[in-house]
Amino acid sequence: MIPNITRGGNTLGVLRYLLGNGRREEHQDPHLVAGSPEASLRAGGRLLELRDAGVLARFLDEPREVFGTKVQIAERDQNGRVVGSRQAHVWHCSLSLHPDEPELDEARWAQITERFVEQLGFAGERARAQCRWVAVRHGRSAGGSDHVHLVVTLVAEDGSKASVHYDRPRSQQTCRELEREFG
Repeated sequence: MIPNITRGGNTLGVLRYLLGNGRREEHQDPHLVAGSPEASLRAGGRLLELRDAGVLARFLDEPREVFGTKVQIAERDQNGRVVGSRQAHVWHCSLSLHPDEPELDEARWAQITERFVEQLGFAGERARAQCRWVAVRHGRSAGGSDHVHLVVTLVAEDGSKASVHYDRPRSQQTCRELEREFG
């Protein structure tokens, strides 16, 4: 399993992309496979439409809005020098299987994403504070990989900031562990 992480400041934008057609019309039948319990109540068990992006974005961003917490990262120029900062409260990670691997069923993706989010400390028993998150699935990628997208807001329910320290190596290590566990 391969994790691909990006950070941004536009929850609505990433959700519109995930619930929309995709770059090559490859997004089909977008739906939640897992997420914060409230997100599953709002949008679970059905196909999502583009208009659902606003409802989910408002839900995910609510703690940030209520507490006014800002999450920013350094903005760098082409030479790597810091030239400012930008909003980065949205943590987006796609988890992809190799194109030759068979598709996983919904229940397996739910287990994997819940464990992944817990292992990274965003939610679940291991989390210092609970972050709101969703896992969106919309069919195979343009390259043929079964995959799922995680969208996590980095402002927790109590207004604190989630730690993303070494998130890329921790994500890869977590993927290795999940591969061993789930085959």
